[in-house]
Amino acid sequence: MDAIRRRLEDAGVKPSKRKGQNFLKDANLARAIVTDARIKADEFVIEVGPGLGALTEHLLTTQKAGLLLVELEADFCRKLQEDHPALMDDSFVNSDIRDVALADILPNGVEHAVVVSNVPYSISTDMVLWVLRNSRYISRASFLLQREFSERIASPAGTRECSSLSILTSYQARVSLGRIVSGDAFVPRAGVESRMLFIEPHRDFNFDVAPQSLEPVLRASFLKRRKTIHNSLASAGFGSKSEVGAYLFSAGIDPVARAESLQLSQFLELTRVLIAAGVVG
Repeated sequence: MDAIRRRLEDAGVKPSKRKGQNFLKDANLARAIVTDARIKADEFVIEVGPGLGALTEHLLTTQKAGLLLVELEADFCRKLQEDHPALMDDSFVNSDIRDVALADILPNGVEHAVVVSNVPYSISTDMVLWVLRNSRYISRASFLLQREFSERIASPAGTRECSSLSILTSYQARVSLGRIVSGDAFVPRAGVESRMLFIEPHRDFNFDVAPQSLEPVLRASFLKRRKTIHNSLASAGFGSKSEVGAYLFSAGIDPVARAESLQLSQFLELTRVLIAAGVVG
């Protein structure tokens, strides 16, 4: 039995395919991923889903301002405390990160955190949205995600690979890509490659259009991504076909265009029109 499987057995946990649980087995790779996060000595770190602690081990030696682990599995929390005596009870939040407001768990006096995670593939979209929702308290997020997903999030508006989430992310943050990781680096072996994704939220939060207003417009526009934006918005309930046509005309958007062909500036103008019409808040 290899070391990872033995430690999983000791923790009383079986990897869940449904949860997308894959555990890093290469210590050198784990160290490199932590190095890629560019953590400074005065930065507070939150690791999401530490599991058996492949990244935790190196995070403990590379930062001094504090480390908080958010882990859903209580057995992993127990195992991590056994393996790392420096971790106290208050080093853990035993919860699903999607249910956690970052402002509620940051220690007093800590205004921002660096978020690091080997993200389970099954919650990739939720994790990016969580970063955007909590962006006021995040200086950077450094995620290892499925390669195709990372590259899609980094795709600019106006390209075939872009999506509603990639455009929303680019509006609120600077996005960049990092190293590619083979599926062989995990136990169980991942069937696809992974890639590092870095999200650095903008510090100016005086958005001309509120992200919460832009988000439903983007979702509706990409609802039927191979259809015209006119059909997508009408199908999403943004009005009758004639009303949607009028909104697009006011925004200067060709109704037969597809969402993937539009720029961020065009979605922002469309959102302004829909706000003025009372269609979105």
